[in-house]
Amino acid sequence: MFAERGWQRPHQGGLVALLLVGGLLGAASGGSGGSVITDAFPGPASVVWFLVTVLGAAVVLWGTRRHTATGLMVERAGLTGLAGWLLAFPLVGLATVGWDAAGVSVLVCVFAVSNLVRAFHLSVDLYELEVIVAEAHRLGLEDTLPLETPPDESPPSPSS
Repeated sequence: MFAERGWQRPHQGGLVALLLVGGLLGAASGGSGGSVITDAFPGPASVVWFLVTVLGAAVVLWGTRRHTATGLMVERAGLTGLAGWLLAFPLVGLATVGWDAAGVSVLVCVFAVSNLVRAFHLSVDLYELEVIVAEAHRLGLEDTLPLETPPDESPPSPSS
């Protein structure tokens, strides 16, 4: 289950990676330029916005690269935090810039909602994993579950 998970959804992984790169470029610009983000968050506030976005994207990407149950939880936490952070942008953008921020606000909202949908799917996966682990524990097979085994290592063999 975990070995194939890393880039199983390349579209989502690609979007988060592009968000990370865009955030780094925005932060490197120092908040200069004439974009809706720099208009909505003037001066150092735009750099902070970009850096927090980079942090959220990095957490998500780190979680996707972990092939463990912990990786699922880290990815879900990153997606949920990133979605909340991104949903704040349209509110600030529309309040400060006005309708000029409507186009980019819709795009940011769509990305935030897709993050929440993915976080929900991860919650379902974690619930299913919890059910499997509980059943294995009930049957006395918990030692045979490779839940925290990286993909390059073999799971422990069941004792005879």
